[in-house]
Amino acid sequence: VATLGVSHEHAIQSGANLAISLFKEELFKEGKSLMCDELLPAARRSLGPDHKWTLKLHQRLADALEQNPRCTRDDLLEAEPIMQDVLKRRRRVLGPAHPDTVRSKKSLEILHEKLMAHVQTELAWRGHSDPSARDIPTPSSRPKGTSGAELPRK
Repeated sequence: VATLGVSHEHAIQSGANLAISLFKEELFKEGKSLMCDELLPAARRSLGPDHKWTLKLHQRLADALEQNPRCTRDDLLEAEPIMQDVLKRRRRVLGPAHPDTVRSKKSLEILHEKLMAHVQTELAWRGHSDPSARDIPTPSSRPKGTSGAELPRK
């Protein structure tokens, strides 16, 4: 980083590896902070929003939110628009049959399954048998006008 600068592609790749290591060590707050506060802004600024590393960083952040063993419904709801945006960009840039696009689509499907499991659990906990009686956010209940292009921050 000292030689290349934080915005160089290799420095961003190294930072991504560090963030992934933090996630694997269950240091999610630290990994997320590194991703959101340093790596993603540097990647968007220097590489552009559609560059392969910018998209990988977004996907890795969303995957970390979704794969956290203590993941909550809020984590899944935070990851969903990020994954949707990555999938949209990869379809446009790489095409629908590219392996990265296919992986992004599968990741989003898995996230939706987990989110619906959270909804079903919450409905059962609340004693609702009718899904229309819920006031629980689901993948399709994201507010209109939210494209997922902006990274949510907490």
